[in-house]
Amino acid sequence: MVEIMKKDYKDKMVGMESYNDCMAQLSDIETKQFILKCLENGKVNQSYLWLTSLVKDGYVDKILTANFDDLLIKALAYENIFPGIYDMAVLREYNPKKTSERAVFYLHGQKDGYYLLNTLEEVSKHTPNLSPLFDDILSNYTLIVIGYSGKNDKLLDCLQNDTYPHGLYWIASKDDPPSEEVSTKILQPGKNSFFMNKCNADEFFDNVNRFLGLSSPRILYSPFSLIDEITKQFANATTSDGQELWMTEFVKPLMEEYCIPVFEGGIDPIKLFEEKKSEFEYLRKRLDALNKLAIKDEAAIELFKEVMEMGNSSDQDTKRYGVALYHFAVISSLNMEMEKACDYYEKAEAYFQHDAKFNYNFGNVLVAQSRIADQAKKENQLLHAEKKYVIAAKFEPTNSKIWANWGDVYMELKEIKPKSESCKYFKFAIKKFERANEILESVVITFKLAYCYLRLACFERDTRRLEYIKKSVSYISKYDEGIIVEHKYYSTFCYALLLQKIISPDVDSKVVSEIISKGVEIKRDEGLFFMSCINLLEGDIETARMQYSECKEKGYFIDYYIINESEALKNFFAEQDKTFNNNF
Repeated sequence: MVEIMKKDYKDKMVGMESYNDCMAQLSDIETKQFILKCLENGKVNQSYLWLTSLVKDGYVDKILTANFDDLLIKALAYENIFPGIYDMAVLREYNPKKTSERAVFYLHGQKDGYYLLNTLEEVSKHTPNLSPLFDDILSNYTLIVIGYSGKNDKLLDCLQNDTYPHGLYWIASKDDPPSEEVSTKILQPGKNSFFMNKCNADEFFDNVNRFLGLSSPRILYSPFSLIDEITKQFANATTSDGQELWMTEFVKPLMEEYCIPVFEGGIDPIKLFEEKKSEFEYLRKRLDALNKLAIKDEAAIELFKEVMEMGNSSDQDTKRYGVALYHFAVISSLNMEMEKACDYYEKAEAYFQHDAKFNYNFGNVLVAQSRIADQAKKENQLLHAEKKYVIAAKFEPTNSKIWANWGDVYMELKEIKPKSESCKYFKFAIKKFERANEILESVVITFKLAYCYLRLACFERDTRRLEYIKKSVSYISKYDEGIIVEHKYYSTFCYALLLQKIISPDVDSKVVSEIISKGVEIKRDEGLFFMSCINLLEGDIETARMQYSECKEKGYFIDYYIINESEALKNFFAEQDKTFNNNF
């Protein structure tokens, strides 16, 4: 690392020889960048893997490291071991009672931590903070020191002790004898400390594991069993549509039935493949079907069908087939291919009988399809849509959209039924719209209610007629300020107000006049006709005549239904029509 620093920061490293001195020349940012650069290509070595076996079988509890890298943590994770991790560079108080039984202590910081202690000054200042940790380790554990030189390092002071009750073993290769400081402070007769210079770290851990008869690191010799063990700890993970994750559904069966027996159990792969051929073909088909579904290929539907016909399919396959049908039904409807969408919904219906969203969407597609269908099919599609909304409302009764769209079905049916049945369908629609409005009031549903009550008043001439008109006016009056800009809302509002005025003369004409006048500039043709009506009812005959004459001359909107509702309007406009025809 010293050589790398001298190359990367040559201007700052003039005369610097030791690691501590070189690091002292770098800023905090440069230190961080340099450490990360050195560690970016680090790999888990054999020593780490053998060490994990000792941890796994309970021979090692605590690991202390002066390194910054996370390779040890990775190695432990390969064995499905997750110890407590303590960054001593930021931990100011060591408490053995609060420490995990298995623990890794980063003595000088972690590569992604707040502090990386490198210089002699930083390490010296920090060393007293480590004393409680080393006191506990030396008093209660056998300590093995490996891969640490101890040269010119204040950390050595923490290791120094009068005696080591549980023993201290210093491991080094033949070519790397202990420093004079280590020999003087640690390796003295009578201290129960020992030096071993016959092997390096790899050889040491290999020999220890062999002597103890421990199993080899599973990541090297039994990787599939290890993965199988890890996946068994997963919760029942599923996708948003309730399907099992790919790992559980495909990889796990292959590992248990093929990989582990062949690669770890010595089973003949050819023989096993012949025995499991149909099962592997089944898994391959399923995976192919899922891949097709992922790229929105409709061939997925046929593939799922084939899987279901193979004989060893599961309930999951059947569910996936239904999901595929539903998926392409939605895509077809978005692409305005309503006939295809209806076909897919029909096929998927058996798999989503109790699903509110499915039935709601199916109902919407049927209504959309009915609008472009011929008269013979239109009624059947609307009645089918009605059934879908009934089911959807049963399982999701607080969804206002379901009730609103259900009401729209009756509005559509009203258009194709005899006029004598119109009132019946308006009343059906009103019930659904009122339920939708109770759940979530909106201007659209309010308008639909106003319109339905108004049409009921036009068709029915019994004692409830005035009641219907008043309800229409009350609904649409809620939004009278903003509603004027919408043509259809404006027309309904004016119509309802005029009809109310005609049937109930005591209604304040001024209020009606104010509402109608607001829309004249926005929708002059209808506005002008409605104004002529209200002016006549108020007695301003000359203004009414002028406004009506303009409507006739310019071909503006004239509603003879509303004229025929009042004898006064009927007689007056008949006279105006006669005059107009004589003049032209």
